[in-house]
Amino acid sequence: MKRLLIIDGHAFVFRAYYAFGASNLTNSKTGKPSGATFGFFKMLFKLLQDYTPTHVAMTFDPGGPLERGKTFEDYKANRKPMPEDLRPQINEVMETLEKIGFKVLKMEGHEADDIIGTLCETYRATAKEILIFSGDKDLYQLLEKKNIKMLRGKKGVTEFVEIDSAWVKEELGIDVKQIPDYMGIVGDTSDNIPGVKGIGDKGASKLLQEYKTLDGIYKNLDKIKNPSMKTKLSEQKENAYLSKQLATIRRDLKLGITEKDIETPDYKSDHAIVYFKSQGYNVLSRDLAKSAGKEVPKDSEATATTDTQEVRTIPAGEKGTYKLITTIEELSKICRGLLKSRVLSVDTETTSPNPAMAKLLGISFSNQEKTGFYVSVKNNASLFQDKSFGLEEVREHLGPVLSSQVPKVGQNIKYDLIVLENHGFVLNNIQFDTMLASYVIQPEGRRHNMDALAKDLLNYDTITYDDLVGTGKKKKN
Repeated sequence: MKRLLIIDGHAFVFRAYYAFGASNLTNSKTGKPSGATFGFFKMLFKLLQDYTPTHVAMTFDPGGPLERGKTFEDYKANRKPMPEDLRPQINEVMETLEKIGFKVLKMEGHEADDIIGTLCETYRATAKEILIFSGDKDLYQLLEKKNIKMLRGKKGVTEFVEIDSAWVKEELGIDVKQIPDYMGIVGDTSDNIPGVKGIGDKGASKLLQEYKTLDGIYKNLDKIKNPSMKTKLSEQKENAYLSKQLATIRRDLKLGITEKDIETPDYKSDHAIVYFKSQGYNVLSRDLAKSAGKEVPKDSEATATTDTQEVRTIPAGEKGTYKLITTIEELSKICRGLLKSRVLSVDTETTSPNPAMAKLLGISFSNQEKTGFYVSVKNNASLFQDKSFGLEEVREHLGPVLSSQVPKVGQNIKYDLIVLENHGFVLNNIQFDTMLASYVIQPEGRRHNMDALAKDLLNYDTITYDDLVGTGKKKKN
């Protein structure tokens, strides 16, 4: 075995959910939320591409009672209920993983941590490298051998930092084998593991540097000079040992699998590409096909007819209502309506790509699909000279809309923010930027400008500014 990648499935799904789920992505084939599922596979494919593991194990927590819950009744009792739209997506993720050939591992009564611990124990002598994707500090105890490392999300959702025993030593001041003792003292609020209340990371690290283990600390309790710390340790001894027990990862589960069972499948196979398309995940299907050098399957080739995924293919000829505002009365009426919007898309037309130098030519905005408005601002370079408004008039009517708490979205909206501020506007409650979202999802191998994204994601050719006004000698004045 060359490289084994172990995924903490629930941690991976939650990371995807909070990165993509908040943007309300839905699968229009089913109408159901799809952000977590989409994000999970986006992240997974990036991870597989970067690390090229020969073996992959997908581990998940089971539903129902846990063994640790029998030991400590309040184990994980403080956790908030899972978001209603997330649970079905976890099931969808596990089903999809199995459909495209990955081995999903979960065991009744035992958490993913214990499955991960058992996998590390089983293959640490034969695998050249084992990589664990998780942010769980408990898992640091598994990094005893140099060939075992953890991957933790660093920035966005596609960048990861590698953690090894040396990193843990530098960060926490202790050896990885001391992690269970360390957790016995500091506890874990996410799992409701109590620890010794009143002693934090630094205190626990100091104690373990001097006395090595929890047993060592209690054997030398009388030597501890800090009276407050000594009292806390003495009064909470039972909690300390209970917490250590809860934080100790098992490595002896009977998983019933072979090395062959967790070989990395051909996740770019024709079957996988068609399957994602059949489920309405066209972007994932297209990405897999592109990375494999294959053709994207037509709808007729998919196992089920699909409309689109969370991004909808727009026919080039599809019409909408896009209006140039020409009177103050019209502008005033529309602005009153915009203040009631659920969300408002904003874009500026200017004279320069440098926002500090750009002169405002106009503002376009939309608050619903297939509808848009454009307000032209008087300027020598304005396209609609005879139908433009003075800057003061535009500020008077559009200013309250832009400064309102109506959520604003845009493409590279930081640019628009600077331009608008330079012209006396305030742009409040910015919620989403499509350019930044594109970069987070796929930082490499894609252009992030609006025209490219429209073509790439929607199969739609935009009408560019040059198309509209011409260039060179053909430019319209």
